[in-house]
Amino acid sequence: MVEVNDYLNVEDAMVRTQVELVEGTALTENLLVTSYRKSYLYGEWSNVKKVVDIHEFLLDILDFTRGLTREQLVKITHLPRTSIYVALKRLMEENEVITLPVLDRKRRGRPKTVFMTAF
Repeated sequence: MVEVNDYLNVEDAMVRTQVELVEGTALTENLLVTSYRKSYLYGEWSNVKKVVDIHEFLLDILDFTRGLTREQLVKITHLPRTSIYVALKRLMEENEVITLPVLDRKRRGRPKTVFMTAF
């Protein structure tokens, strides 16, 4: 994990990475989540206590909640849907996340999938 001070001292990293302010929740207070292209800031810049990669962030949330759908992850994290999809795809390729279909279907269309940590 990158230390906050290390990240804040690297001005070059901030020039290359676009920072987007995201609405926080109890799980995401004073946090900077980084992905390949963007960083998502929860809270105020001066109060950031932790810098975490988006993959580690999603693993922590999935472990804490014991499984969520993509839609639920978007609502909880307030991150863009495509960022979550890309991160989940990588986590599934690395066998860190498993998927389970939701069996109680009452609607037509694509079935919902629950994502859970593999360990």
